[in-house]
Amino acid sequence: KPDSLIENWFSGKFQEKYEPYFNENIGFRPFFIRLNNQIKYSFYDIIKTKLTVLGENNHLFQSDYIDAYMGFDFVGNERIKKGFERIQYIQNELNKRGIYFVLVFAPGKASFMPENIPSQYNIEKRTQTNYDSYVSYFKNSKINFIDFNKYFIEIKNKKKHPLYPVNGTHWSGYGCTIATDSLTNYLSKLMNIKMVKQKDLGGIITNTEMKWSDDDLAKPINLFQNIDNLDMYYPNISYISDSNTVKPKALFVGDSYVQSLYRFYPYLDNVFDLNSSFWSYNYVVKWNNRKIIEDEVFVRDLNVEEEVLNKDVVVMLITEMNIKILDELFTERFSNLFQEIAKRKPHDTNISFSSSAQKSNNTDIQSQIEKIKKNKEWFEGVKKQAKERKLTEDQMLYNTAVYWIKSQKK
Repeated sequence: KPDSLIENWFSGKFQEKYEPYFNENIGFRPFFIRLNNQIKYSFYDIIKTKLTVLGENNHLFQSDYIDAYMGFDFVGNERIKKGFERIQYIQNELNKRGIYFVLVFAPGKASFMPENIPSQYNIEKRTQTNYDSYVSYFKNSKINFIDFNKYFIEIKNKKKHPLYPVNGTHWSGYGCTIATDSLTNYLSKLMNIKMVKQKDLGGIITNTEMKWSDDDLAKPINLFQNIDNLDMYYPNISYISDSNTVKPKALFVGDSYVQSLYRFYPYLDNVFDLNSSFWSYNYVVKWNNRKIIEDEVFVRDLNVEEEVLNKDVVVMLITEMNIKILDELFTERFSNLFQEIAKRKPHDTNISFSSSAQKSNNTDIQSQIEKIKKNKEWFEGVKKQAKERKLTEDQMLYNTAVYWIKSQKK
């Protein structure tokens, strides 16, 4: 409520504060706002919400994703080339320390279903996009890269349940389980370890009770009745492990799609070590030590070097809408980190990925190396990794042995 009328009338502060106060507290205001929204939608197909547009077949879209699909936010080939080179640099620096790096492109709703993009966008005039340019570089590189954007399009008509909701901008809960299963398989092969497996035990199908982000665009529209949903499938997921299962310490850096990995299902909690985190936009900590962080914990206030170098794997996951800021918010900061480290001390590729690994008993390490050599399939995998990461066979054997010993002590 505004301050004193007598003190603030002539300065204009009273009037300035009273108008929004009056608007917020007028009788029946929520009802009339909702009525206005419903009339505009029902009779004129108009949605009055920032960044939300109504597409074909009543699909809601976040306009940023359409802009990215159309190429409206293209940053130029020169900047993308520099961004790609920075990603290469980051992966190489992490590899030297025995830390794995994976870049993941999440799918975008506009790319997944361009047939439902609103008619005011002429998709025939689609131009070069940030996504297309980055992928063209990745195809001819050794970057560890998962393209869920492409994969979801490939399986679009092969899955009997929706991978995207009508009323949401993110992958569906079911779509999320498809992605997490693929991500686990990819990491298991890349890191040459056995990870926790997920199993679909069957679930529920509903068009009324949406979970997490499956109606995140519908809620702000504020209608009496939401746009009809599809029949969404929510599987019951079981996480399976045994005495040989390894839970790597992971740092996830990305956008809101990462939240799906612990909001829909406790995937991050069950598959990764307790010492794992999610840094939203490389700016604020949203999930850490298997807990959702409600307070503002800024990355800048952390010991970033210690946090990063203490991990087993760094996963950078973003969607096509945010590829335009991939270099600014994500890769530039990590690149600067390693440049600062380089000024202080030389790299030693013989040292494993964390200081605790260096303290492992040499006899145990040598014994584990011999076990690896006797396991033909395992040894072949280690040799392949050594070649891919440009390490000697002995270095890769050492890192693998230390990693395995440390994982068994958790």
